[in-house]
Amino acid sequence: MYVLPWGEFCLTWKNLKTNLINISTLSRISSAINKIAKNYFSNLPFNSPKVPAIHRIGPHNLDIISVIVGNLLGDGFGENRSGNTRFTIHMGSPNVEYLMWLHKFYSERGYCSSKKPELKRNIGKNKVYFSYKFNTWTYSTFNWLYDAFYINKIKIVPNDIDTLLTPLALAIWIMDDGGVHSSGMILSTYNFNSHHISLLQKALKKNFDLDTSVFNKKEGLIIYFPKNQLPKLSNIVKNFMIPNMYYKLNGF
Repeated sequence: MYVLPWGEFCLTWKNLKTNLINISTLSRISSAINKIAKNYFSNLPFNSPKVPAIHRIGPHNLDIISVIVGNLLGDGFGENRSGNTRFTIHMGSPNVEYLMWLHKFYSERGYCSSKKPELKRNIGKNKVYFSYKFNTWTYSTFNWLYDAFYINKIKIVPNDIDTLLTPLALAIWIMDDGGVHSSGMILSTYNFNSHHISLLQKALKKNFDLDTSVFNKKEGLIIYFPKNQLPKLSNIVKNFMIPNMYYKLNGF
């Protein structure tokens, strides 16, 4: 048996010999299991840290998956803990409004504590800086996302990123790592190699018909959107962005 994307149980038909089993009997069995499952999982306090990760099975709506994907392409990172996964959002104090928006998004859906992140003093290399951070709860059903984006604890771009890059995911990615360029907009993809950048460019073209190029900077590779692509890009993502991030679209 397996769990459908919307959280219901279904019999795996490849293991059944339907010529020996009455279909109506299968339907009654499946219905009974679904009633039990819905009653059990509906009573789990998913927003409590005391619930074991193995019991947080989801289902996860597309908006949650999209925001996580956007964060992973940007500043977010994943952590696999004892075979289960959580995600962390950590940003400097200048991005507090956006981080608080993300926290509200996750907490209102029961994916993290409702306690607001607090400003912390951090000591970095030759500097002191201030930042905010929060973690999602740990879920066993986040493992597939961790496995898609990490190899040996190093972040990568999945080969099937085109199936994950929704308009909302793109908007989050831009709010995380977008920047204004004198003749367009850039995405700071310094941590990805040329193969990963190529996958992202192909996904942007396939999903949104967006043309991009790559700049090689001292810090690494970045994706560049020429100004003639920004009206189209703005139409795709602006409705998902918070107002103080509109500047990243360079006036569009």
